Amino acid sequence: MNKFAITQIDAKSLGANFLLLVTTFFWGITFAIVKEAVEQVGVFLFLSQRFILAFAILLAICLLSRRKFKPASLKHGIILGLLLFGGYAFQT
Repeated sequence: MNKFAITQIDAKSLGANFLLLVTTFFWGITFAIVKEAVEQVGVFLFLSQRFILAFAILLAICLLSRRKFKPASLKHGIILGLLLFGGYAFQT
Protein backbone atom coordinates (compact mmCIF):
# COMPACT_ATOMS: atom_id res chain seq x y z
CA MET A 1 0.00 0.00 0.00
CA ASN A 2 1.28 3.42 -0.81
CA LYS A 3 0.96 6.59 1.25
CA PHE A 4 -1.92 7.91 -0.89
CA ALA A 5 -4.03 4.80 -0.20
CA ILE A 6 -3.57 5.16 3.55
CA THR A 7 -4.56 8.84 3.39
CA GLN A 8 -7.68 7.92 1.42
CA ILE A 9 -8.70 5.34 4.02
CA ASP A 10 -8.12 7.84 6.82
CA ALA A 11 -10.28 10.43 5.05
CA LYS A 12 -13.12 7.92 4.68
CA SER A 13 -12.77 6.91 8.31
CA LEU A 14 -12.77 10.53 9.44
CA GLY A 15 -15.89 11.25 7.37
CA ALA A 16 -17.66 8.18 8.76
CA ASN A 17 -16.75 9.11 12.32
CA PHE A 18 -18.00 12.66 11.78
CA LEU A 19 -21.33 11.40 10.42
CA LEU A 20 -21.63 9.03 13.37
CA LEU A 21 -21.05 11.95 15.75
CA VAL A 22 -23.68 14.09 13.97
CA THR A 23 -26.17 11.20 14.06
CA THR A 24 -25.55 10.69 17.77
CA PHE A 25 -26.05 14.41 18.42
CA PHE A 26 -29.40 14.54 16.62
CA TRP A 27 -30.55 11.27 18.17
CA GLY A 28 -29.70 12.58 21.63
CA ILE A 29 -31.32 15.98 21.15
CA THR A 30 -34.60 14.40 20.03
CA PHE A 31 -35.23 13.13 23.56
CA ALA A 32 -35.50 16.71 24.85
CA ILE A 33 -37.64 17.73 21.87
CA VAL A 34 -39.98 14.75 22.28
CA LYS A 35 -40.32 15.42 26.02
CA GLU A 36 -41.37 19.02 25.35
CA ALA A 37 -43.70 18.08 22.51
CA VAL A 38 -45.46 15.37 24.53
CA GLU A 39 -46.02 17.80 27.39
CA GLN A 40 -47.66 20.25 24.97
CA VAL A 41 -49.88 18.02 22.81
CA GLY A 42 -50.03 14.55 24.37
CA VAL A 43 -48.46 11.26 23.39
CA PHE A 44 -50.91 9.94 20.82
CA LEU A 45 -51.40 13.22 18.98
CA PHE A 46 -47.63 13.70 18.79
CA LEU A 47 -47.04 10.15 17.57
CA SER A 48 -49.87 10.39 15.06
CA GLN A 49 -48.44 13.57 13.59
CA ARG A 50 -44.96 12.07 13.53
CA PHE A 51 -46.08 8.91 11.74
CA ILE A 52 -48.32 10.79 9.29
CA LEU A 53 -45.38 13.02 8.36
CA ALA A 54 -43.12 9.99 7.91
CA PHE A 55 -45.81 8.28 5.79
CA ALA A 56 -46.17 11.34 3.56
CA ILE A 57 -42.41 11.59 3.03
CA LEU A 58 -42.05 7.87 2.27
CA LEU A 59 -45.08 7.94 -0.03
CA ALA A 60 -43.55 10.81 -2.00
CA ILE A 61 -40.25 8.94 -2.28
CA CYS A 62 -42.05 5.79 -3.47
CA LEU A 63 -44.13 7.67 -6.02
CA LEU A 64 -41.10 9.51 -7.38
CA SER A 65 -39.10 6.29 -7.68
CA ARG A 66 -41.98 4.71 -9.66
CA ARG A 67 -41.33 1.29 -8.16
CA LYS A 68 -44.06 -1.30 -8.02
CA PHE A 69 -44.73 -2.87 -4.65
CA LYS A 70 -46.33 -6.22 -4.03
CA PRO A 71 -49.51 -6.18 -1.92
CA ALA A 72 -47.81 -8.51 0.57
CA SER A 73 -44.99 -5.99 1.05
CA LEU A 74 -47.49 -3.22 1.74
CA LYS A 75 -49.37 -5.45 4.20
CA HIS A 76 -46.16 -6.29 6.05
CA GLY A 77 -45.15 -2.62 6.08
CA ILE A 78 -48.48 -1.59 7.60
CA ILE A 79 -48.22 -4.29 10.27
CA LEU A 80 -44.67 -3.26 11.14
CA GLY A 81 -45.70 0.40 11.23
CA LEU A 82 -48.49 -0.37 13.68
CA LEU A 83 -46.12 -2.38 15.86
CA LEU A 84 -43.61 0.47 15.78
CA PHE A 85 -46.36 2.94 16.70
CA GLY A 86 -47.30 0.72 19.66
CA GLY A 87 -43.68 0.49 20.75
CA TYR A 88 -43.29 4.25 20.65
CA ALA A 89 -46.59 4.71 22.52
CA PHE A 90 -45.41 2.51 25.39
CA GLN A 91 -41.96 4.13 25.51
CA THR A 92 -43.07 7.75 25.37
